[in-house]
Amino acid sequence: MLAAVPDPRARRGVRHRLATVVAASMCAVVAGYRSYAAIAEWVTDLPGQAAVALGMDPARRPSESMIRRLLQALDPQRLSTVLGGWFHQRLPHPPVGDRRAIAVDGKTMRGSGDADTPAGHVLCHDDSVLDLPGYADDPLVDGCQVLDDPLFWPVHLLQYTHGEADELCAAFDVDEAEMWRCYSRLSDEHRWPVFSIGLPSGHSISLVYRNFKEDSGYDYHLHHPRWAEPVLLATIEGHYLGPGMCWGELVTVSRSGSLSGAVLSAQGLMLLLLPVMADTGLPADAVNELAGALQAFGAMRQPRRLAQLLLEGQGTWGPQPWQLVGDRRISAADRYATRSPDVMSDAILAEITTAFGAVPPR
Repeated sequence: MLAAVPDPRARRGVRHRLATVVAASMCAVVAGYRSYAAIAEWVTDLPGQAAVALGMDPARRPSESMIRRLLQALDPQRLSTVLGGWFHQRLPHPPVGDRRAIAVDGKTMRGSGDADTPAGHVLCHDDSVLDLPGYADDPLVDGCQVLDDPLFWPVHLLQYTHGEADELCAAFDVDEAEMWRCYSRLSDEHRWPVFSIGLPSGHSISLVYRNFKEDSGYDYHLHHPRWAEPVLLATIEGHYLGPGMCWGELVTVSRSGSLSGAVLSAQGLMLLLLPVMADTGLPADAVNELAGALQAFGAMRQPRRLAQLLLEGQGTWGPQPWQLVGDRRISAADRYATRSPDVMSDAILAEITTAFGAVPPR
């Protein structure tokens, strides 16, 4: 089936067939490994027999750089067409009235176009994003479909301003009534947007808009394929728990992570994860870095002023201290801390610290 996808590489020197690399990447993503580095890790750890079944020489497996270059060079429209046709041929056709609905959405590949070239658009569906432990009976929907709404970002950041809209409306130049209407749409109890950010370590961070009636908020969890249950990083609104990250971890995760289902820049990931961050030890360049992210996503009016206000208040918890104890970064927040020895084992605390990076040299 994948042989129908054109190989963009020159024939000379090709070690791994396109079908092998794409099939292995798909298997890795289904298993929860979503970044290029995580896919390469999955391929490296694959048992020899399984590697052979995918068409690999167990002694010479695709590298991270090779996987990344090939996947980025593929024609996304052609790949979508081939995969869609393959699924259509193999899925049973249930009787009318007995159909399972699956949300499939077209995604614009952010950064793939310019003034002369239209952005690439690819048909995609990541059912695994909607398969979250603890939310089996909740109406989860792929959050990527709301990212292109210019009102999404100021509404998302409301949780970091205690619901104060004035400064957000001014910086993003949006009408407050329109902003609150968007908030109502995003807080629909029948639709809970969910986002998943893959990390190079193989972990992933999920963000769920937990839209209980009159009790909406955000849940952030950390997942790994070998964990039976995810780890709660933070809950915002309702019962406050957290914070989930210090500033250095926010920056590192934003730069190394990848959003499942769409292409989002490091600045976009920073804004998506910002509500989970609280830190008393901000570096001197924190305001400028956050201001750049805000401006990139629509806060064109005095973005530095907004960044300064956000970092002074720091949302739910206000600035909170962190401690590095051996290989574990621990929240020293007085109340509601999740990354604490009282809540998590030393092994989990150490694994989170490693997954989030940003550990200063000793």
